[in-house]
Amino acid sequence: FPVTDRATFNEVRPAAEYLIKAFTEGTVDTVEVLFAHFKNTMVQTPRVQQLLPADTLVAQAREFRSKLGLPEPKIEDDERDMLFEPSAAAILNQLPALFFKQAVHQAVLESKASEFSARMVAMKAATDNAKKIGAALSLEYNKARQAAITQEILELTAGAAAQ
Repeated sequence: FPVTDRATFNEVRPAAEYLIKAFTEGTVDTVEVLFAHFKNTMVQTPRVQQLLPADTLVAQAREFRSKLGLPEPKIEDDERDMLFEPSAAAILNQLPALFFKQAVHQAVLESKASEFSARMVAMKAATDNAKKIGAALSLEYNKARQAAITQEILELTAGAAAQ
């Protein structure tokens, strides 16, 4: 499943659909993704996340809310009539697959962000190192050039004094 650097949802969709099919057909018992979790530019940590069966996702969502200090969501009764196109049942049937595809896409995006961040940090380190080496070489070159000039002046003055 090729994915470009932009990692669009449409690029990730075939891989996610393949995983859903493998799970629903019983080919696999669980679907877990291993990816580089992007925390910040300097920190990317490996993470394993179980996506199917989805019962662990509910626990992960609760843990995430508690880390952020968010309250449990409240479901309020709403007496208004709402019109759904397609039907509410059709929408509810599609939500788990859409959620799964989004979770796979999120893992790919975080991996790409981690990759780009690591590349950026490595290139900065390489640039800084090249500048240090360049400065050291320039200093050595200038020392050698100055020594050659001094040697020439000494030879000229020694030759003039010998006459």
